[in-house]
Amino acid sequence: VTITSKTRDSVSLSWKRPFDGNRPISGYFIQYSGGIPYAGWSNPPIGTMGSGLSYTVRGLHPYANYTFRVSARNAIGTGDYSDSSLLVETEEDVPGPPRDISAVTESSKSIRVRWSEVPFEQQNGIITRYEVEIRGRIEPSNFQPPVYKTATDTGTYLATALDPFTYYQFQVRAYTSI
Repeated sequence: VTITSKTRDSVSLSWKRPFDGNRPISGYFIQYSGGIPYAGWSNPPIGTMGSGLSYTVRGLHPYANYTFRVSARNAIGTGDYSDSSLLVETEEDVPGPPRDISAVTESSKSIRVRWSEVPFEQQNGIITRYEVEIRGRIEPSNFQPPVYKTATDTGTYLATALDPFTYYQFQVRAYTSI
């Protein structure tokens, strides 16, 4: 089994035609193992029709490791599974949101924003940074355009030089290499 391409949620495979027992191959079974959380061989396997020697497995988890194997079937029955492919890692994707965001006033001109990291199964890659969006307003219904501040320290950001007696709204985003 050879990996021919990959995306954030799919892997394309190809394989060589095995011995067919002198009967035409009617299709193949494909199994994969891996993912987040890790799972053993997929059951039931993915079934293909016809004698094509490639397939794209879709619906995989971003930034997760997988191995694949293939078995041929015909009128005689189903053959043994191939040796597993090399380990392949799907590409990174946009992560889910950080959790438990809170803001605490530290002085009349500063607010500390804290958050918990993105849950592992929603990270979809390596979290490289967090971005804190700050919007201020003096009147209850009139927020100013956002001012972006990047926080490289996981879990906390101190917003300074804020205007006293102003309402602030904070939004935190996580980023991978995407």
